Amino acid sequence: MNNMERLNAFFQAENSRDWDVFSEYLHEEVMWFLHGEDAHLPVAGRQEYMERILAGYAETDATFTWEILQESASGNRIVTLLRNSRGGRSMNVFDFENGLIRWEHEFTLD
Repeated sequence: MNNMERLNAFFQAENSRDWDVFSEYLHEEVMWFLHGEDAHLPVAGRQEYMERILAGYAETDATFTWEILQESASGNRIVTLLRNSRGGRSMNVFDFENGLIRWEHEFTLD
């Protein structure tokens, strides 16, 4: 499985709320940087990442699709433009290390 396939499986697990599968794609020391227009929040490690995701989905049934999915020449960086079922958008950059998501930068657009 290549990183593009891994990211698609990661997205499918998120939309279906299969958190066990979802977390398998995260590096133990994953860093997720949430960039809003007014705040920038770092999330460090798989546990904190999962706590943040679970809290974010606790009161919503939103799902998302990707509008753009571009892969670097090495396949270790993938850039996405995502839209959720409520119309929100974000640009995300995923960097992979040994087949796991090691870095994610998420820039909210709405």
